[in-house]
Amino acid sequence: MKVLMFGWELPPAISGGLGTACQGLLEGLALHDVHVRFVLPRTVGGERVPRGEVLAAGDVPLPRPIEVVPVASPLIPYGDEASYAEAQAHAGFSGGFSGGYGATLADEVRRYGAVGGELGRAADFDIVHAHDWMTFPAGAAAADASGKPLVVHVHSCEFDRAGVGADPRILAVEQAGLDRADRIVCVSGYTAGVLRQEYDIDEAKLRVVHNAIRRPRRRPALRRRPTEHPTVLFLGRLTRQKAPERFLEAALHVAEHAPSTQFVMAGDGDLRPELERRALGLGLVDRMHFPGFLAGPAVRRAFDQASVFVMPSVSEPFGLVALEAMERGVPVVLTRTSGVAEAVTSALKVDSEDVEALADRVLAVLRHPALADQLAREGRREVATFTWKRQAARLREIYGELLG
Repeated sequence: MKVLMFGWELPPAISGGLGTACQGLLEGLALHDVHVRFVLPRTVGGERVPRGEVLAAGDVPLPRPIEVVPVASPLIPYGDEASYAEAQAHAGFSGGFSGGYGATLADEVRRYGAVGGELGRAADFDIVHAHDWMTFPAGAAAADASGKPLVVHVHSCEFDRAGVGADPRILAVEQAGLDRADRIVCVSGYTAGVLRQEYDIDEAKLRVVHNAIRRPRRRPALRRRPTEHPTVLFLGRLTRQKAPERFLEAALHVAEHAPSTQFVMAGDGDLRPELERRALGLGLVDRMHFPGFLAGPAVRRAFDQASVFVMPSVSEPFGLVALEAMERGVPVVLTRTSGVAEAVTSALKVDSEDVEALADRVLAVLRHPALADQLAREGRREVATFTWKRQAARLREIYGELLG
């Protein structure tokens, strides 16, 4: 089976969980004899492919399960028009395909769509698979040009990211891609519900494939978390969707009852300046740390230093970072408005708007070592069932539905 797949990031260049999820799916599909040509807007070097290598656009495809085809572009998955223009100017980008590139992200998405059409006419494949809204036009163009079935994969939608402030242009691109798709893969039942409600999607097209994590070659032993000077960790983009302001409010409540507690708000985003000002105003400046965006070993160190991990998202399609915390043996507190909440049992769950309950769950973990140990043991045991091989097998079944 051969798949033409469109995405915009793979590790080491990641802006969130999307690139990590794509990498995991690629590795899982390789174990099921699925050959994938993965199209990226750009490559930065270091992208890893199972038993293969990253290829420049003009390179001869290798006889490997996956090859990566770079398309020159400063595309930013979680940016806006201003950040796109800034990246474009910084990179000195000046086209590479006929028709020219515009100065806005919307222009870039249309341009990327034209590339999809060209690849659809030229490439040898059985099915098209596109990840999230920026690649939907490219996936649709490839499917139209080739007559092959189209699978679109929703890791996050505009209603998750922006709520009532959703950008109508992005919504239109999403709607067109969802309507065109033969199958829609959702990272959770929660996301499938959002698509039914907000996009009026036919239930028959929806399929759920939860995310997973890559198991380390050597699993470190579970470690007892510090109780005298505990650390509470937030790790994610500092944007409305992730609700970091609720973490800040909960931290104030926790600090009142456990004064020695430290808080780490790791990540970057448009809310960071406001959050830093609020931390100062609330008297948390000496306890609330903002290390910025973390990746790789820095993430693992953050988990190892944490006594509890908190994911307070207001709308989280899945929440891969919660699984990563559980794998490192960190007790997890998360909101029910997340896909991972439906998938795991060994985490403490609260309603997204209930900051007091969020703080109380954190305090319970900090005050009761037996509870913390139980969550750590059961969480690690449960997360071991979330493998990319298993999830990729489900994805291959969905391909099979379309191919007969």
